[in-house]
Amino acid sequence: MVLASINMKTRKEIEAIFDELFNEVVPDEGPAENQYGEMVRAIMRIAYRYYNDGDYFYTGYGIETCGNASVWLKYYVNSNIKSIIREMEMCYKEDDYEFGIEKLMIEVINYSEKEKSDKISQRAVDFQTKIYDDYAIQQYGNPYEEEYDSSEDYE
Repeated sequence: MVLASINMKTRKEIEAIFDELFNEVVPDEGPAENQYGEMVRAIMRIAYRYYNDGDYFYTGYGIETCGNASVWLKYYVNSNIKSIIREMEMCYKEDDYEFGIEKLMIEVINYSEKEKSDKISQRAVDFQTKIYDDYAIQQYGNPYEEEYDSSEDYE
């Protein structure tokens, strides 16, 4: 399933290949059985929340809905994916963020057989646990905390 010439693939084709991969390695509910499946699940969570609700994992409501997935990816995967997540943290335009999602999908699709078997042999750590929610708030801020402007008290 390696994408030999990724430049020739459209976003829809990449998403279709990733959807197929998701259906192969992620159960209908709950965490995946191994780290590879959980990685695919975390990336799909980021993509789903963005394409369906416009959530960016590092700001606003996105911190709650998919911040945990981005934090998990930074802790459990290779340096290429970590770099892409860090790049996405600096994306303020939709096209740039969408390109980041596409790059994440391509990176996982092109995982070597050795990388894949290493991740498959590792038991899954569920990214949707409170600890990753807490890490997301530590890294990106609390989406429910409003900034208090004390100057308004004296007007």
